[in-house]
Amino acid sequence: MRILFALVCLIQLLAVGASCFQHELDRRAGNTIIDQLRQDRRFTRLVEVLDNEPGLRDELDSDTASIFAPDNEAFEAWIQRGYDKRRLRDLLSYHIVPDIKLTADQLKDGALLKSTVRLPSLDNRHQRLRVFRLANGEVWLNMESRVIGPETPADNGVIFPVHRILNLPSMAAEMLATMPGRFSLWLLGLERTDMKQVIAQETGVTLFVPSNEAWEALGNENLKYLFSCVGQNIIPPCISDDCVGGRNARGSPDCKGRQDLTQIFKLHIARQVAFSSDMLAEKSLEMDTLAREKLAVRASKSDEDTVIIVNDKARVIFSDALSSEGPIQITNQILIPKNIGLPQDVEKRGGFER
Repeated sequence: MRILFALVCLIQLLAVGASCFQHELDRRAGNTIIDQLRQDRRFTRLVEVLDNEPGLRDELDSDTASIFAPDNEAFEAWIQRGYDKRRLRDLLSYHIVPDIKLTADQLKDGALLKSTVRLPSLDNRHQRLRVFRLANGEVWLNMESRVIGPETPADNGVIFPVHRILNLPSMAAEMLATMPGRFSLWLLGLERTDMKQVIAQETGVTLFVPSNEAWEALGNENLKYLFSCVGQNIIPPCISDDCVGGRNARGSPDCKGRQDLTQIFKLHIARQVAFSSDMLAEKSLEMDTLAREKLAVRASKSDEDTVIIVNDKARVIFSDALSSEGPIQITNQILIPKNIGLPQDVEKRGGFER
């Protein structure tokens, strides 16, 4: 009797194992992401790349993944723009979202999607894709590539066709330079304070970048003080090897206004990578900065809006602009370090919104 019972159990185990094995065979017999791409004539150029890049194939042949797949026209346009083909593998990795089978409903405006690309400059974290959903219903990634059709499901994921090959986000200054009408004062300050080079040497930052309107709210007198040495005592340059004691080692004339601007910039640069999703997960977050002051960040989310407040003053008005150095959080106010006093009292001017 015991022998018969054991045989029945063995037969059941074999049946279950055979069923699982058959399911895996079925999954790999025409229903995987790669199989679906091969069957769709829109993606012949992408399939050619996959055939020559086993690493990309492995990323798509995982248990679960989603891909924003550039169609043939996207490849033609990319080639005509003269991009370096040696970068193509990394660029296509940026189109793959691991460990999730996305749905169209999940492509909400402001959504952040984790790509397979990890960057040392992001403290080895995954670079994100940012979703933009326009009023007309169009869905864009990074406002660079548009989703051009319904998704194609596969057993191990999903395919969303897109009309352009995405570029990896570049340095923060380069990304902001595409919108000079909004960020020209920040960009000017980067050059004046040499902060562009300092940021590049950090391993993952979060930039709280005030808009031009935020800078202008400081008033002309304060802007003149910070962005020009006119009317100030000039600190002579020091070009020797023993430039110490706070003397100007820039090799060019300096002044107190420029030094204060440097400290203001340092307060806007946090020494860790924090996307809005990280802030919302923590709700309350203290972040170290290059100014050696901490930023107190509070984040909350409702059905209608995400609210991120920094030091109980500045509000993030656009979250998670992407760069190779870390997320860029656009703010509506300037943060002033505790040890700095500006010539004109900003609070009395009413320059800060409440």
